[in-house]
Amino acid sequence: EAGYDEAVLRNHEGHVTEGTYTNVFVRRGDALWTPPVEAGLLAGVYREHVLESRPGAEERNLTVEDLREADAVYCCNAVRGWCRAELTEPAGVPTQS
Repeated sequence: EAGYDEAVLRNHEGHVTEGTYTNVFVRRGDALWTPPVEAGLLAGVYREHVLESRPGAEERNLTVEDLREADAVYCCNAVRGWCRAELTEPAGVPTQS
């Protein structure tokens, strides 16, 4: 209703885990990061494909601040593939990292 396609989820430590139906990647320069499974996410098939096939792709704990400062944010899953995401923070939602 508000026009958002996806929501980013965080664990009890505040680390980004995944989207509601996608895995999340952040690009900074040549580095491509996605949260580790130990952060509490589902290890998606497409996520695993990206980790195995893209040079510089690796697991790393991510914060909301990492998404804000990223050169690009991507969402992916095996059904929808890979797409660039635009981080939008709705008014009234706490923005602490």
